[in-house]
Amino acid sequence: MQNHESTVLQRWEDLAKWAVNEAHGAAATLALMFALCLQRPLTANAKCVQQVGHRIWRVTTPYGTQTQKVSLFNDELTQALIKTVDATQDLPSPVYPRTPCGSRDVDVWCHSHASRKGHRGLKNFAALCADFGVSVRSPMDIYQTSMGVFLRMFALREKDKRLLVARQLGKKRSPCVPMFTEAGSSAVGDLLIVDGNTCLVTASSTDRASCDLSRRS
Repeated sequence: MQNHESTVLQRWEDLAKWAVNEAHGAAATLALMFALCLQRPLTANAKCVQQVGHRIWRVTTPYGTQTQKVSLFNDELTQALIKTVDATQDLPSPVYPRTPCGSRDVDVWCHSHASRKGHRGLKNFAALCADFGVSVRSPMDIYQTSMGVFLRMFALREKDKRLLVARQLGKKRSPCVPMFTEAGSSAVGDLLIVDGNTCLVTASSTDRASCDLSRRS
């Protein structure tokens, strides 16, 4: 993975860990959107996201459509984000940097008025992004940024590339994407389709066992 993508990933991991530690529901929702390349906050919760293997998660839309996605974060951090989102959903409307706060109405929160005097009038979302150095201007930017990192983190088996990218995009089919990683250049492992399921394979036997789990799910 190139230095730029590594830096982007590290900054989002820092944001995610802060959100979990401080119980900031909105920030946890945004971090989960980044981790799983989600287009909308509506699917960033325990009801819509279930783990089926090592780094592999099944995402179900409110309409019942399912797809398998790969998390850019490790399993522990991804699970912690989901728990934080659900645990804070009934808390008061989110602000930044006040904690703890709620995880609902993230789209509204991203465009709300400034919540702290020392941030030169920046909005909540902009202030959060500025503090953690993540260059996004909207939730859709998060989706696009996470796809760029995804394509650099994993080596995609040649015959499965289009389907793997389509799944991560949350679409039925993939457009032509020129950013595919070259074989053997992954930072985490190899992605492939096994019996219809997305599978992550690394050099460790534990990860290969996780691939078998994904096949059975």
